[in-house]
Amino acid sequence: MGTQSIKKPSLQFILIVPFLLQIVGAVGLTGYFSLRNGQKAINNLASQLQDEVNAQVNQHLDSYLSTPQKIIQLTSKQIERGSLDADNLKELGYLFFDQLQAFEDFGYINYGSQSGEFIGVGTGLTSGIFLDITSNSKFQLKNRCMCTGASNRIVQSVTLLGTVNSFKCVLPLAR
Repeated sequence: MGTQSIKKPSLQFILIVPFLLQIVGAVGLTGYFSLRNGQKAINNLASQLQDEVNAQVNQHLDSYLSTPQKIIQLTSKQIERGSLDADNLKELGYLFFDQLQAFEDFGYINYGSQSGEFIGVGTGLTSGIFLDITSNSKFQLKNRCMCTGASNRIVQSVTLLGTVNSFKCVLPLAR
């Protein structure tokens, strides 16, 4: 039975291993905390960016959606004061044409009465300004007048459904 010799660790090994473990531990903890703080900073920045984008979108929507409210308020006040007759489609056409030019970002303004009369003025992407009218109670668009050019005179009147009931398209509504 031989004697096995147990090697004692060398003094160099005893001094180097704990020192290396400390260095590895310190570097590992530093990396971990750096990564965690980096993630927190990125999350914070993303949250701030989302808040800023949300605020800008809300501001833009509020601005965009306030235009129809302004048009409705202006038209309602004129009707309430008696300076505009809601049953006179020609007057409404003048007003909507003017409002469409004043509110350039707005594409279509219309009015429909309880009796079935309807008038709408809008801008098309390629067709310029147009006027939609109907004077029946079925709410079917019967006539569309297209207007182009600096004078916005009617260049084409299209009957969409049936015949037009004695209503003449007149834009620009030269008064």
